[in-house]
Amino acid sequence: MASNLPVPLGERPVFNPFKNTTPNLSISEWLKIILLGPILIPIRMLLILIFCIIWGGLAHIVLIGYTARVDAPMEHWRYKYIVDPFTRAGAYFLLFTFGIYHVSTKGKKAPSSVAPIVVSNHLSLFDPIFLASQGCSHVSKAEVGNMPFAGILLKAMQCVLVQRGDKASCEATKVAINHRAKSMGVWPSLCIYPEGTISNGRSVLAFKHGPFYPGVPVQPVVLRFRYLFFDPTWTWGSKMYLLRLLSKPIHYLEAEFLPVHTPTNAEKALPSLFAENVRREMAAALNVPMSDFGIGDFLLELEAWKQNLPHETGNIETNKIQGLFDLQLNDIKEYLKRFSQLNTKKDGRLTLDEFREGLGDSVSPETALRLFLKFDQSQEGTIDFRAFLAGMMFINDSISLDETTDMAWALMDFRKEGKVTKARVVEVMQNNLHATVDANTIPDTDGKGIVTREQFQAFMSAHADILSGPRKTQLLEQFKQRLDKQFFGHGTSASAAEDARKTQ
Repeated sequence: MASNLPVPLGERPVFNPFKNTTPNLSISEWLKIILLGPILIPIRMLLILIFCIIWGGLAHIVLIGYTARVDAPMEHWRYKYIVDPFTRAGAYFLLFTFGIYHVSTKGKKAPSSVAPIVVSNHLSLFDPIFLASQGCSHVSKAEVGNMPFAGILLKAMQCVLVQRGDKASCEATKVAINHRAKSMGVWPSLCIYPEGTISNGRSVLAFKHGPFYPGVPVQPVVLRFRYLFFDPTWTWGSKMYLLRLLSKPIHYLEAEFLPVHTPTNAEKALPSLFAENVRREMAAALNVPMSDFGIGDFLLELEAWKQNLPHETGNIETNKIQGLFDLQLNDIKEYLKRFSQLNTKKDGRLTLDEFREGLGDSVSPETALRLFLKFDQSQEGTIDFRAFLAGMMFINDSISLDETTDMAWALMDFRKEGKVTKARVVEVMQNNLHATVDANTIPDTDGKGIVTREQFQAFMSAHADILSGPRKTQLLEQFKQRLDKQFFGHGTSASAAEDARKTQ
């Protein structure tokens, strides 16, 4: 039986942008770690300490008499002749420390008077260091600004600090970005990573629109690593990742500064169009596809990990899902938790048995099977979280009369006794579906006013118009809410059934 969800999700993603693509350790790689690690790691730790002492100390000296302001840049003489050379030298020193002795660069960074904003893909912790070596300031997390040594260096670079999750801080950041963008050369170029998170570079993620709202020229820059045995992209960092990163004598980073993109009038009026066109240029330069993945997918992968599910469970192309179903990320996280409760095997895929167990006695086994097949778009016999989420959102005309009847019965027979009173049938029809039903037309058992499931089904077969059009849509929405409740708290207590009764 073919599945039939209301909104086609398209093909399931075939890659995970948050998975490091490093091959498994070979014998030769183990030998490199064993032989080079004891030499390179202590040297690099020493160099990092030297950097913190020298540059951290000098930063306090070069900033004597300077008070950071969001509405005014550093004095021109201080920045041009002292701070800019100082920060560039520090960035080159850090790149050298981590084995990036030379960055193969194509193109040239435009001055901030031409392109006040630089946008880049985000692969690793080396990205901001390299772009700092090119004279860029950054938008950075506020907590980094509170770290020893890092805080004073960010102040010297005139970075914009934002407290994620704080609306006031986010609004202040937008104002600061707009102010700098319109200054056209007074401030250093401001580098922003519109993807919002780090990826492995196999695709260009969905862009946030912040850098494009000011409507000023932006310069895209694309970064890539060349490697054979170790991928330096920082996605899910681990102790082994750090060990291999610090044990490898050299890393090959490439950068390409693309031509400045001056927005058209249409792009100025529609930042989403501006962002998408720049994203397309960057994807073409990298020769990789654009994807609907974003920071929401990374956060869902983190939630999946907390739920003991495979990371890829949360890999659903969140931007596409939110656009289709008007869901907030926190709503999707709640569905993921419910999915995890059903998925007892913790393999990221629901079987029919797990699905039926989650539904309990809300619907008949036949309807449970039909629902499962509708969720199972790929007809693989299991449901991943992406299909589960879409299925939970469905409201469409492909639901048959038998399925609609079964859903209506589930609302009536909340105690799962297999029978209800005529008064209960009339009550649900009137209160839930706003349908007027004559109780005398409903068949019952021996004239005692008790209606069985079979009698209700026979009644609905003769009065199919009752559950059509807007009433059918309304019923499906109420049933979906019931599934939400059932999947989340099925069989918890006797009071749960009464709570469900009160919500109807």
